[in-house]
Amino acid sequence: MNKNQCDSLTEDLTEEELAVLDECMSKIRQHVDKNIDRANDPKAVSRLLTFRWYVNKNFQ
Repeated sequence: MNKNQCDSLTEDLTEEELAVLDECMSKIRQHVDKNIDRANDPKAVSRLLTFRWYVNKNFQ
């Protein structure tokens, strides 16, 4: 999914729905950051960093 697809998915959402989506994405970001800090395996850190990049790029 790219930025344009995400934008088209969210354009019909109400303000309340957008707020819930934003809260969920914030929690996901927090969990990813915690897992990056705790991870010992370089491959796991790499996957988490890639996921964080994808979320930040597509869900701003």
